[in-house]
Amino acid sequence: MVKRRTRPSLRRGPGGELARSTSWLQVVLKSLLPSHLDGRLLDIGSAEGHIARLWASKEGQATYCHYQLSVCRQAATTSGMRLQQPLDQGLPGSNCWLWAVDPGGLQIVFTDLVPAGPYAVAAFDTRDYETAYALEMVEHIAAELDDDGWLLSVIDGGSISPTRWEDKLRIWFGDVRVLDLPSPKARGLVFFLSRRPVRGKMSSVEYYPWQVTFRGRVYEFWGAPGVFSPKSLDPGTAFMLEHIEILPGERLLDLGCGTGAVAVLTNKEFGIPALAIDSSARALRLAAMNREHNLAEGVEIYPSDGWADVEAAAVFDVIACNPPYHTDFSVARRFIEGAFEHLREGGRLYLVVKRVDWYANRLRSLFGGCQVFTNDEGYAVLVSQRRQQGLRKKEKPAKVGTRKHQKRLERARQRKHLRK
Repeated sequence: MVKRRTRPSLRRGPGGELARSTSWLQVVLKSLLPSHLDGRLLDIGSAEGHIARLWASKEGQATYCHYQLSVCRQAATTSGMRLQQPLDQGLPGSNCWLWAVDPGGLQIVFTDLVPAGPYAVAAFDTRDYETAYALEMVEHIAAELDDDGWLLSVIDGGSISPTRWEDKLRIWFGDVRVLDLPSPKARGLVFFLSRRPVRGKMSSVEYYPWQVTFRGRVYEFWGAPGVFSPKSLDPGTAFMLEHIEILPGERLLDLGCGTGAVAVLTNKEFGIPALAIDSSARALRLAAMNREHNLAEGVEIYPSDGWADVEAAAVFDVIACNPPYHTDFSVARRFIEGAFEHLREGGRLYLVVKRVDWYANRLRSLFGGCQVFTNDEGYAVLVSQRRQQGLRKKEKPAKVGTRKHQKRLERARQRKHLRK
């Protein structure tokens, strides 16, 4: 009996409408394609994996990839799929941390590079990639295309220089054309068609080496495009490390680990086990590299979108976090509330922030208090402890009021009883 092939769903996600760049990328791609799809497609960065899902829905083989876990998970959920660890446990050497495969021909991969090809066609929506990272991705895409494969890419001319983008494409492709706009409504977007990928060149990640001194010892780290502060330890995290206190036998969580510096340094200096988590595949790659380079054997590294992938029963003695400054407070609120749930009694949360008031008020509301340390560079380290239940009750005794007030309450209860 032959199993009938299912076609991936093209239903939209919660947003309802596609991102503008993805919508027009789809229009241009359709205009370039023959009526019969031939070969495998690589989709990098389209909203909800829409280009890959469209290709797979028409009986084609397609792979979607993105470096942000939340984006890959949304694409998988919209397609009725579930991300899982690959057989090699998501080691960065495989360029894949999580993936989902559908019998209908669609594959979704959480990676900071490009899944192994070859591919006949590639479509790259650069909207979620910073310039240096997007330029690097051109190399990885060209290396995985067929000899006669081609790349359709779209950039926002206000974010990435069209001249710089074209120059990069010409290094890796023998034929590059700037396409006419499909409509005046697509103004501001620039579309490029690149053919004949150049052979004999090796794609690479542009790693940035840097050093940090912690507790009198010098450590070497690596950064790369696509992460926060890729060329040095950011001053906020450095200030937090000045105040962090860890006791023997405790366990630390580096929440939103980036390059993994906090987990690696505390593991090496305090000899404690540490877990480093991040929602960025590029950050996870760097954290794994820095763990190996510094021989920090007590550091575990896992992908997690905030607290979404942390086991409910997992608890820590210390949680360190440098939350994103340029997002709304809903992200910070989830970080703080999750930290409270995952701290042991007596455990401490360390936050480095720039806008003190909101964070301090939230910590005092949830934890009952916080210490605030500030420096001349505008950074603040906030420290809150999850106190024992008994102590919390002692600090906030019930207000019984005066004898006169109690008599008023009793008369009110009697009147309420008589009305019944």
